[in-house]
Amino acid sequence: MKQNRRTWIACVAIAVFTLLFHISGFFVWSSWNCWNYDVDIRTGRIRYTRYLLHIKIVDRTEETWVSRSTTSDKSQKPLWMRVSTFSPFTDHSPHYSYHGARHQIRCLEQAQEFVPFEPAARIKAADTLLELWQSGETDESASEFVDVISNRASQLFFESRSEVFTFDDLSPYGRRSLRDRSVVWPMSG
Repeated sequence: MKQNRRTWIACVAIAVFTLLFHISGFFVWSSWNCWNYDVDIRTGRIRYTRYLLHIKIVDRTEETWVSRSTTSDKSQKPLWMRVSTFSPFTDHSPHYSYHGARHQIRCLEQAQEFVPFEPAARIKAADTLLELWQSGETDESASEFVDVISNRASQLFFESRSEVFTFDDLSPYGRRSLRDRSVVWPMSG
């Protein structure tokens, strides 16, 4: 009887140790214990998923500045692209093709905090960001566009030239030719 009890206690101890080992973060970025962020490159929504022991325990989709601003059809099937994956005790993520997407959305939000966007400028900025994401296989083409918008908003704020970011402030910056995928930047502001 004592032998069976010792065996049972040993089995439980091994099972608990194995479980703790798996969820401790030793298996970095695995579904044993991780959380992911994805972006829908058609609408700009963000999806957060959390896995523990290979079981999805959280699946939440959130609206963003871009998804609230765009004119894209929100009823179309999402095209989710991985942005980042995190695990316990790991403060970095593998570099995915759309790794900067959440940051790009946040930069546009911050630009609006500097200078409010008029509705037409907000729609054009959101639609252009989505178009840039969809035109390639990465978020790289959108980085320069977002930087220019952020810089222009900062310039308007610090120069106090305008209380609102207008469509005219946006249109000379980041015009794209879909045929050659080149970005046209003005020489002077």
